[in-house]
Amino acid sequence: MRERPFCCKSGWRLALCGSRHLTPAEAGYAPVEREALTVAWCLCKARLFLLGCPNLLIITDHRPLVKLLGERALKDIVNLRLFSLKEKILPYRFQIKYLPGKCNCTADFLSCYPALCEPPETRDEEDASDMEAAMAAAAVAALDCGDVIVLDNAAVVQGTTDDPEYQLFIAKVTAGDWHPHRAQELTCLCQYYGVRTGMKFV
Repeated sequence: MRERPFCCKSGWRLALCGSRHLTPAEAGYAPVEREALTVAWCLCKARLFLLGCPNLLIITDHRPLVKLLGERALKDIVNLRLFSLKEKILPYRFQIKYLPGKCNCTADFLSCYPALCEPPETRDEEDASDMEAAMAAAAVAALDCGDVIVLDNAAVVQGTTDDPEYQLFIAKVTAGDWHPHRAQELTCLCQYYGVRTGMKFV
């Protein structure tokens, strides 16, 4: 590639950068899994800028990723972890190209010396969610629709009171009497089984 970061005055310019430590589980990933995780994490962090981008280019110094993320179909990936990571990046349209690490020293430096602090993912994700909500609200406000329904608190309370599935959910969370096996739960409650211990009704 003739143009690359810091190659020349007309080369790319840095707009956003980031790094983080691996979790204990991620530290046990195979090299190609960690590299794929990096791509998925970066796309997610910058999704407000990248979703819908028609000319997104991903540069990697890990050559196997070029075929894995660029050409290989999901049905051809037998590694479940790589399958999951590839699935996460499906909403993005991109080209992926290989560039030796020696030609992209900035990325290598950030990966070797991540920020010496707690991973800021939770805060960043909350900020991104707030921004997405604001963007959605602005888009709705810009619509010239006369049939937009505005719900007040009373309408929401009434709707949840009339919803038998939601009432089952509230009763289950309040009592905390989850079955020992997910398959024993009602079908409508199975989706909450994985986070059952962290929920409470206020």
